Amino acid sequence: MVFGSPYSLAFRYQKKTPFIAMQKKMNVQILGIAKYLPKTILQNTELETKLELPVGHIYHRNGVKARHVAREEYHETTVNMGSWALQRALNMAELEANALDLIIFASAGAEQAIPDTAPLIQRNLKLGNSGIACFSVHSTCLSFLTAVDIAANFIANQRYRNIGIVCSERSSTSIDPADPMTYTLFGDAACAVVLGPTQATETSNILNIHFSTFGDGAHLTQIPGCGTKIHPNGKETQYADNTFRMKGKEVLRYALKKAPEVLPKIWDNQNNWSDLDIIVPHQTSKVGMHAFLRHFPEDRIVRTLARYGNCVSVSIPLGLEEAIRTKKLLRGQRALLIGTGAGFSIGGIVLEY
Repeated sequence: MVFGSPYSLAFRYQKKTPFIAMQKKMNVQILGIAKYLPKTILQNTELETKLELPVGHIYHRNGVKARHVAREEYHETTVNMGSWALQRALNMAELEANALDLIIFASAGAEQAIPDTAPLIQRNLKLGNSGIACFSVHSTCLSFLTAVDIAANFIANQRYRNIGIVCSERSSTSIDPADPMTYTLFGDAACAVVLGPTQATETSNILNIHFSTFGDGAHLTQIPGCGTKIHPNGKETQYADNTFRMKGKEVLRYALKKAPEVLPKIWDNQNNWSDLDIIVPHQTSKVGMHAFLRHFPEDRIVRTLARYGNCVSVSIPLGLEEAIRTKKLLRGQRALLIGTGAGFSIGGIVLEY
């Protein structure tokens, strides 16, 4: 093709038609799922005393009664917590660690800037000389769903067989005490899942996955530092530059504005929410969940916010683990995993467990 030809100009300037991803079932199943919760539980009363807040203020405002906080004295690092959760998930799946073909670390909080956290988890599992592929994904609160999307496609296309996904968060290290609403909302935790192909005698599969991102809302949730924009050791760098910031009310308004546009793409109009046995949302906040989840049947929603707080990437798998462990979700039943993330993104997965 000659780039100066009329054909090339027509090709370059033709109107782009948006691509609509069609629903495609993938024969992928959860083989094992497990969590790790830090030993220390921080109650609201301690925080209310520390921050000079009225008794009952935290639960009334954000819906959290307590949260787990990782401590160095218990060696509860991001890597250790994630490794412990993955080993438990492998035990549930009845697999040895060396049966994994890929490890994905899916989190908003890496242990360090370099290297990627996934090989550190690999090494922790005594697989450091195994050659098992490792990488990380970071889409904040949607990191788990992003990792499942990637892993499911790898398995469906027979690139890998068994994949471990690890979410581990120590958000307590990146929150500014000067922001009481945020400081009292988040908790620390880890959760891991082992995915593999569905066997011929089983019905487990992933029915649909969809993500929508609206960059116009990117400024609403951020840590402006810790990257190339604001150097951690720069002369002008402030403490607040390297801590989490969220415009909660604006995030909520933006989510409610975009939800009607996105939800039908997650579970289309040929179906309805009553087809789902449980709904596992990201545990945002009391107000956020009340507003966003008014679209769904109340009795099917899994709630963990009061006990664990907002655990960022861990929130969704933590709720899924609880539903499976307590038998609220049984093999053959359907679940919707859904949430929002910084960026601004809305994403969801419908699966048959």
